[in-house]
Amino acid sequence: TFIFAGFVHSFVYTPIFICFFVLGFYILNFKFNVDYFYIIRKSISHYLFFICTILLGLLFTYDGLKTFKSQSLLEEAQADFQNSVFVVNDYDDHLLDREIVGLVDKSILSNPHNIDAWVLKNEVLNELYNYNPIKYASYPSKMLDISESALNASKRYWKTWLRHAISLVISGQSEVAEAAFKRSIELAPYNFDINLFMALYYYQTDKRYKEAQIFLDTALSIRPNQSDALSLFRKLSL
Repeated sequence: TFIFAGFVHSFVYTPIFICFFVLGFYILNFKFNVDYFYIIRKSISHYLFFICTILLGLLFTYDGLKTFKSQSLLEEAQADFQNSVFVVNDYDDHLLDREIVGLVDKSILSNPHNIDAWVLKNEVLNELYNYNPIKYASYPSKMLDISESALNASKRYWKTWLRHAISLVISGQSEVAEAAFKRSIELAPYNFDINLFMALYYYQTDKRYKEAQIFLDTALSIRPNQSDALSLFRKLSL
């Protein structure tokens, strides 16, 4: 099961493993009671194919291990991030910047194709910049670089468009950000986060209160008791 799961990942991101399709076709053309050792002895080409299969299997398993390691590190970082920001009373920005970003970087190192790891790193840098814009003044440019990389890797994922839009706003490119927000909402029209961020965008950036109210109403229909959404609702009601 592990090897098969790893194969699915490797087949998508590492085309060389298409050789495994050939292997499967090769095996299916023999009956289960065939003497494989006889086949190997009979044909040098079969023997070489067998060796190549073993080598490819090892490479493929290694790739699968890296994928699962990356996901495990990401889940640990996500849990620590949620705990540090929303649970712990004593806010520790050094913990976020040092340990949690470190975990995300390890996740990305294990699997550069893990888009959610790039998204989380963007979120953590965003949180640190919001906490102390002076101390972390260089982070908006880092956020923008990360969001662009994630977007180039996955243009049909609403989170990459949302994080890119937010990064653009923080970097002072609000006009360009609107198109990214709209693309995000097209991909996930009933997502709470997107609707809330779009409401905040129209409220804070362009002062387009009517449009902000439309997206806020959708957000509240999804999570009616969410504190940030209720706070914005009170502001728009004034």
